[in-house]
Amino acid sequence: RARRVVIRGRERGCMWWLSAAAATSARRLRVAPTAARSLASTGSGAAGRGDKSSSGAKKTSAHAERGPGGDGGGATSSSGGGERGSVGGWEDEVFMADLRVRLRSTREHHAALADATAAAAVGTSGGGARAIRSGNGFGVGFGGRFGYGAAPPWEIAATTYDPVSFAEYFAWRPGKVFYRFANIALRLGDIGTRVYVKRGTVEERATILREHFTALGPAFVKFGQVLSTRSDLLPAAVCFELAKLQDNLPAASHEHAVALLARELRAPPEALFEYIPEQPIAAASLAQVYRARVRGGLEVAVKLQRPGLAETLALDSTIMRSIALALRRMVRLRSDFVGIVDELVGRTFDEMDYRLEAASIRRFHNTYAGGEGDAAGLAGLVRAPLVLDELSTSAVLVMEWIDGTRLTDLDAMLAMGIKPSVLLERGVRCSLHQLLETGFMHSDPHPGNLVVGRDGALVYLDFGMVVEVPRQTRRAMIRGLVGFVNRDAPSMVRDLQTLDFLPPHIDVQAATAALRDVFDRAEEGGGGDEGGGNGANIIMTGSAVRGTNDFLGVVSQLSAALI
Repeated sequence: RARRVVIRGRERGCMWWLSAAAATSARRLRVAPTAARSLASTGSGAAGRGDKSSSGAKKTSAHAERGPGGDGGGATSSSGGGERGSVGGWEDEVFMADLRVRLRSTREHHAALADATAAAAVGTSGGGARAIRSGNGFGVGFGGRFGYGAAPPWEIAATTYDPVSFAEYFAWRPGKVFYRFANIALRLGDIGTRVYVKRGTVEERATILREHFTALGPAFVKFGQVLSTRSDLLPAAVCFELAKLQDNLPAASHEHAVALLARELRAPPEALFEYIPEQPIAAASLAQVYRARVRGGLEVAVKLQRPGLAETLALDSTIMRSIALALRRMVRLRSDFVGIVDELVGRTFDEMDYRLEAASIRRFHNTYAGGEGDAAGLAGLVRAPLVLDELSTSAVLVMEWIDGTRLTDLDAMLAMGIKPSVLLERGVRCSLHQLLETGFMHSDPHPGNLVVGRDGALVYLDFGMVVEVPRQTRRAMIRGLVGFVNRDAPSMVRDLQTLDFLPPHIDVQAATAALRDVFDRAEEGGGGDEGGGNGANIIMTGSAVRGTNDFLGVVSQLSAALI
């Protein structure tokens, strides 16, 4: 049967391509030091970057992380293949069509060989395949659906967040839960103790906090990334240190990368790639990204999922939900912490499905390659990387490699003749266009996920976190901002209800009166240069101080007044 498969492959005319792969299959997919130095010297930017995140990964000088996600742009290689717009590059339609056919043929051939080998093994064993993990082949073990010996729920539905199933699974494994909880408690307790007794400097405590978050895994790395943007809550030294969690994490082994590629693509990596380095250019919380070259000379960013990711997230979410449920029973809380955990972890599970990210990248790219981007005057000025679908799966994402400059590298941008103020204005216009017009929005546009391409375009990376904004919500946002500018309290209250800033059951008259009071006090407090120095009226509400020229500040004061 295996021989017949090979004969069919010859008849398809793909063996000339396979022979090139076979010539190199004997050598391991490892990079020679000289080749690594040669390839590394060809680009100053980075490659599709990452990290919920999953995602996100362009990492070297230009691509810093985001749970590597990202994108790619044509990177110049020693062979000349792969540069955007060049012959044999991403925009060469004939070259790309031929390359895609060859890659598909290679994968189909190796998948057929694997199927034939498996069928032959079953035939020689003299019986049907038996489930090793469970007695009935459906993941059911001793003691129930997720008892001992059962397949874990994240293997049954790889990228589905199912907290009920997670809790049921770990209920049969209390040892894992206790060990993980103790590890979390010890590490966070260490930080709390150091802060309480003021042991060490702020910088030293920030470094230890980052190290603890790194050791605790993806959920806490994600949490640290969020905290790194909250300079209004944390000292600058802590935010600076936590920002390193975006792309400065220990990488998984090269063996894991090769095994994952072989399993997901159902073909030896050396049959599909000319080159994959030993070390990734970026390693984030959910994924790591390699700068590689496929057979045919095209340079790509390869985003691979980290090992053991689903189990760690499932365990952490089970512990956090248990704590949140206990607190809800013992203490009256205004916030729904269980809902917060479900939202955060659920979004992270969405990031782990790279098929969703690939679809988001294509949608964003098509928007600003023309069409809706033309109306906003952003066509050609904003873009996303292209995706190589033939080598992409739910755990592997292969994208265009992009050489670029980080937004934080002001000297490099000025050397390119690009003014930072121009990029800032372009980024704001693009965000507003996404939020208010298209309704499809990149939800994580931090400096690690944005680079300036060689052509001066603003390139978005890591589409693990995107959001759809319904038309009704977009209209309410616009009306709410107009009502805020006009100090129209009744209209603004209605729109705040639509936007879920205020609950639907709230007393509208009381809310309107409270909002009018906020505006009146702002007027009485004075404005302009005399009242606030910079034209922003400041109001004290409890322990919060927010400007009334700040839309969210007004919402915060209104909520405090009503509560």
